[in-house]
Amino acid sequence: MVVPDEVEDEAHEEEQRVAITLSVGDGFKFGCGMILAGIAFYFVLIIMVAAALLLAEILNLPLPFGLSG
Repeated sequence: MVVPDEVEDEAHEEEQRVAITLSVGDGFKFGCGMILAGIAFYFVLIIMVAAALLLAEILNLPLPFGLSG
């Protein structure tokens, strides 16, 4: 005789598989998102470097690579 709790346990032990399909549109969306994230990162990086150089110039700190005038 099978107890209902045992039947539920056996059903949960089976591996569940999910079909994943990717289309060209999905790849386009992922690629565009990565490119936009990269552009945003480099934009923020340029702003941060410029701010650091400006602050160093204001505080009369030595700048690397002979950038000071």
